[in-house]
Amino acid sequence: MFGLEKELRKFVSNDRDELKDIFIVDEKSVASNGFAMAWVHECIDPDATTFLHSDSVKELIEKHEREKFQPFNMPHLDIKKCSVCGGYGYIYANSCPECKGRGNIIFQSDYNCYDVQCKNCAGAGTLKVLDDSGDTKKPCIQYNCESGLLFDGYIRLDGYDSLIDPRYLFLIKDYPELQIATVPYQDGHGTHRIDMFMFKSSNGINIIIMGAADV
Repeated sequence: MFGLEKELRKFVSNDRDELKDIFIVDEKSVASNGFAMAWVHECIDPDATTFLHSDSVKELIEKHEREKFQPFNMPHLDIKKCSVCGGYGYIYANSCPECKGRGNIIFQSDYNCYDVQCKNCAGAGTLKVLDDSGDTKKPCIQYNCESGLLFDGYIRLDGYDSLIDPRYLFLIKDYPELQIATVPYQDGHGTHRIDMFMFKSSNGINIIIMGAADV
């Protein structure tokens, strides 16, 4: 049994204030980070607010409801949760006491001055702690960690021209009876035709993922 609120919260934004929580549009609970959007046809959070730009969200939902879907076979995803941050995309951290949060230590002599990477924190400037007793949330220090997933690039689904971010497929890979549809749209510059990937599942969650041009 899927927890709908927990699943929706996977799609909220970490850095856009207006998208940091679930919001309500026409009695639907919606979550989005600007690149992917998920919603269910019920109010699951009575304290959720109405989204300021709800007209654009309504338009996307209406497009989703008009489309004809077909069964979707999830491809193999060579993607894993980051072991450094545990899949959260951030760590609770304290400033490294050796380098005072700089990540480098300055060495001086009578003839020169140079920086050396701090060995205590491996140049991160912060030390991971296991709970929220640290100074603040810090972005994960793993170089290829994106939102808690180790991300090596976009992939192409069989039969489609546009690329898709596999991190979002990873979020929905266990959803039952997934179906897919696509709607073409132009990128912001009007130079590339891109697929807007639409999914729905028998668990009641609907998803839109913006594709990317193969350039």
